Amino acid sequence: MKELMPVVGDDDCFLFVNNDTTFEPNYVETLISSSHNHPDAVIGSVLRDAEPPHALLSIGPICDFWRMGGYEKLNAVTRKDKLNPLEVFEVDALPGRGTLYPIRIVRKIGLMRPWLLSHYYADYEYAARAKRIG
Repeated sequence: MKELMPVVGDDDCFLFVNNDTTFEPNYVETLISSSHNHPDAVIGSVLRDAEPPHALLSIGPICDFWRMGGYEKLNAVTRKDKLNPLEVFEVDALPGRGTLYPIRIVRKIGLMRPWLLSHYYADYEYAARAKRIG
């Protein structure tokens, strides 16, 4: 990120994807489209089972950072929304398994902090920082 920041344009994005993540061929196009529809948002991905019928497994966390706890947002949505998810769910953090950060947001929140959280929860902290600025 540090090396790319000087050369990226205002309309560019960073896409965080874990090395064990799989996705559909139109995945990036879908994220970019969603980003255009919600220009000031960090766009995360839902987690689905790899096996048919590809059940929805995770939307994202609702966090209590002070108590180091929280719960999965999926557990708080209606059955209807589980079967036919909304385009947007608000969560407190987003994992690195598929999250799109517009450069204009990255410029506001800064880079990741590997000295603080080198691996686990660094993605949650980064997303929570973005949420704090709106």
